[in-house]
Amino acid sequence: MHKYISLFLVTLLLVSSCANDAIVTNENANESQAKIFNTPEGAIPGEILVKFKSENTQLLDNVAAATRSGNQVIITRTGLARVDEQLNNIDAHQLERVFPIDSRREEITRKSGLNLWYVVRFDEKMDLATVANQLARTGDIDKVQFSHFIRKYRDSEGELNRFVKSVPYIRSKQDQNASKPFKAATYNDPQFDIQWDLHNEGEAVNGIKGMLAGADINALSAWDICSGDPSIIVAVLDEGVMHTHPDLKDNMWVNPNEKLLGGVDADGNGYVDDVHGYNFVRNKGIITWDKRWDTGHGTHVAGSVAAVNNNGIGISSIAGGSGNGDGIKIMSCQIFDGQNVASVYEEAQAIKYAADNGAVILQCSWGFNSAYASFPDDKGFDSVETWIQYSSLEKEALDYFIHNAGSPNGVIDGGIAIFAAGNESGAQAGFPGAHPDYISVASMAGDFSPSTFTNYHRFIDLTAPGGDSDFHLDTKGMILSTLPTHVAESGYGYMEGTSMACPHVSGIVALGLSYATKLHKHFKASAFKDMVIESCHAFDDSVFEHEKEYYYYFSEFGMNTKSKMNLPFYKGKMGAGYIDPVKLLNKVADNSNGVSMRIPNVRIDVNKTTSLDLSQYFVNGKDKTFTVTGGDDKIATTQISGTTLTVSGVATGSTSVLVKAEGVEQVVSIVVRNGGGNGWL
Repeated sequence: MHKYISLFLVTLLLVSSCANDAIVTNENANESQAKIFNTPEGAIPGEILVKFKSENTQLLDNVAAATRSGNQVIITRTGLARVDEQLNNIDAHQLERVFPIDSRREEITRKSGLNLWYVVRFDEKMDLATVANQLARTGDIDKVQFSHFIRKYRDSEGELNRFVKSVPYIRSKQDQNASKPFKAATYNDPQFDIQWDLHNEGEAVNGIKGMLAGADINALSAWDICSGDPSIIVAVLDEGVMHTHPDLKDNMWVNPNEKLLGGVDADGNGYVDDVHGYNFVRNKGIITWDKRWDTGHGTHVAGSVAAVNNNGIGISSIAGGSGNGDGIKIMSCQIFDGQNVASVYEEAQAIKYAADNGAVILQCSWGFNSAYASFPDDKGFDSVETWIQYSSLEKEALDYFIHNAGSPNGVIDGGIAIFAAGNESGAQAGFPGAHPDYISVASMAGDFSPSTFTNYHRFIDLTAPGGDSDFHLDTKGMILSTLPTHVAESGYGYMEGTSMACPHVSGIVALGLSYATKLHKHFKASAFKDMVIESCHAFDDSVFEHEKEYYYYFSEFGMNTKSKMNLPFYKGKMGAGYIDPVKLLNKVADNSNGVSMRIPNVRIDVNKTTSLDLSQYFVNGKDKTFTVTGGDDKIATTQISGTTLTVSGVATGSTSVLVKAEGVEQVVSIVVRNGGGNGWL
């Protein structure tokens, strides 16, 4: 069988630069140097990123017309005399706001300061360090950052990182005959019985060397409680997701206001034709997955999160629903496209896009290498401070996601960012996931032991199944999921890595938020993140009592590379333990966690109208009959149609109405103003 080499971890590295070379200012550094982040080595010629000071917002609004929303206006100067003098010196030929204007989210964007980031383009022959110093000297600019491409990691021989193997899976008649019924009822997806990561009954049942019963995510018990909800959106930042895959298409996010190849930005979010997400590499709404160098990585992680359950084909997934249209949704935010990759600012755009368009979970099976990688080249950051110093724009975009995804009126206020810890056998997770605001996921094999490749110790939050074929001596010891048909003709195949452990956690978080939706509960993102990390089982000490024998890269070299892993060294260094969705679902249901959702109050402008679906604020709300009483019609009128409450502003002032549903009632306050209203609060 031909073996396809693919990414173990889509590793975000800056070409020809070392993370630890980040410019860190000292006491004698001048003011301009203090504004410069990262290094010019390997940076994109003729392009630099700047963040203006907030007092320049009004003048910069004239520049914002040159966005990526299809507007052909090219802006070359700011109207700021000191800045424009430097732009003249470098012969700048374009300024472009990094984050396109989305009228729905512009107020939040400005509060976050992301409206102040711009790309400056100039003659590619100019020295980048000189340009950075010139721009940093002006008092109107707060930060200067060199622009780099992110890239897929390659080893010293130029081959894709060997650590990951994807093997096309075509189920054989022998597999079908060998399968044994599980003790609990399962979905009718034919390959579920070999997805040990979801339900592991041990070596005696699945025939894979070294498997231990229970070394899984306890999916069957979780599905007895909840299997998903279509209101929960997971953004997959990765290669493009094959949204036409038979096992994924029904669980893909669809932007209701966009039409593929329509050629216009129909919803006004700054992106044209973004039906299932956006290709940030090519600045197009067309998601790709079948280029020569595409590995299927994005499609594989998406399948673990939300392949459609109980549809009689392929695999089961963690939050793919029960076959009744109740799976969570996948948004594809493409930052890798064949051999082409996004720049750092395009990656930041993808993160903000996810938040602005409804995603509450950021699935990131990528990151910088560990600072303690077992190989010497391309080592990453060793502290939170150095990563922030080097990655200012990326950090601000991630901050925006965790603080501004979701809704104060919805199931979660903020978002959860989940990262693969890395596959360098290093004693620290890679960044950005190593930052304490995000979740960093290590990988375990099918016997509870740490996978032979996983990073561990510093900044690891928790562990999930990621496979370990070098230990199990079988490709079925990897993780089975969906793949594009150019990678695997069957549409399914195996990969392994913390890249595969990460989507298990993303799926579990999506399951937890789905259950919260059904219970009509609201959570702060930071509190929910803590609940996720607490939803783990501590590893039994016996896991770490011996050495682990494995054969490095078994699927390629067979039993010719025998090695041993010192498991006692890993004891207490795998985060909070291995995650269990049932523990999270129980925490969601616990009355001491979260609050009951209530109909939000209304702030609206005169002569404006806004609507809200009341069903999400009442248990079994879709089946209830609603009435509205009270209120002053001279200030605002209200109307209920089915489960939708519509409020129209008439005159400035305030009033309140009473919404009832079968004995349950809630008071809704309404404030009508002349301008400045933004709907529900």
